[in-house]
Amino acid sequence: MRYLVTGGSGFIGSNLVLNILNNGFEVTILDFENFPKSPVPSAIKFIKGDVRSIEDVRRALIGIDIVIHAAAALPLQKDEDIHSVNADGTRILLEESYKKGIKTFVFLSSIYAYGIPQRVPLTEDHPLISRDAYSGSKKIAEQYCEIYRKKDMKIPILRLPTVIGAERLGAFQILFEWIMAGRRVPIIGSGTNRHQFLSVDDAIRAILFVAASSDIRVNDTFNIGAKEFGTIRGDLEALCSFANSGSKIFPLPAFPVKVALRFFDKVGLSPLHHWIYETADIDFFGSIDKIEKLGWSPQKSNKEILIDAFQWYREHKDTLRMSSGKGNRSLWNQGVLGIVKKFF
Repeated sequence: MRYLVTGGSGFIGSNLVLNILNNGFEVTILDFENFPKSPVPSAIKFIKGDVRSIEDVRRALIGIDIVIHAAAALPLQKDEDIHSVNADGTRILLEESYKKGIKTFVFLSSIYAYGIPQRVPLTEDHPLISRDAYSGSKKIAEQYCEIYRKKDMKIPILRLPTVIGAERLGAFQILFEWIMAGRRVPIIGSGTNRHQFLSVDDAIRAILFVAASSDIRVNDTFNIGAKEFGTIRGDLEALCSFANSGSKIFPLPAFPVKVALRFFDKVGLSPLHHWIYETADIDFFGSIDKIEKLGWSPQKSNKEILIDAFQWYREHKDTLRMSSGKGNRSLWNQGVLGIVKKFF
């Protein structure tokens, strides 16, 4: 059995690839970024390429039994790149997989495809609202998946919330640095709203569960996420308590903070994209009842997820030599937040 993992060098993808290898299967990676582990295991066939290139996709699909499409442009990237990677890239990969006779195709979508929730918990029948290029691209990609389901392909769609685990950097690196420094951690609003996270280990378990299942009900769309989660303030207070650095949570009024962050975002002085600060003070979580009925359940709570990731970062921060960028595996420049930090 050989898997193709697009985006296999990314945060979720690389962890998934190593898990597949540990289960005795072979993997092809299609990614334009190098695999983060060196040397690359011999059971991995690495193709440096792009999901938007038909030639690259055709090379990657040789000998493949199951496709897991994890490649995606993130919200911080340019709108045109987000659309071409997330929507056009998915269409190309589906078309070529269908031509090759590949029957199983797992698509990693996002809970943010729902836009700003009209109700919580979010269920899979909640409308998908194109609030920006990212949510719109995921909606279009899901529509392409539905087209090929009708052509007798098995295409589970998983809508993931923010996925966290070892080596997850970006915005969480900034949070962890503030906590380790014993700073007050500002949050937008009172912090009484609830956000659902997902551990990378649980994400991988869900992906491989739907990929391997012979249950016809798996050919559907599912929310996945932590089952146990509290308020933003409560979960972060648990993390601060674990860190034992003296760091405290500091709520700030939502309106003026969002206005300031929009400005700094617009002029390129803030590393935080709008999804982070615009949804920071609202309830954002999905029901996982549908996939639990098929036999998958998450193992880690929000608190456990945050603590595990923090502990990894604290133990490894002095050895990190990743280049700066906008990905989830990148060390982010704090920008104006580095100045603000001095006052907290």
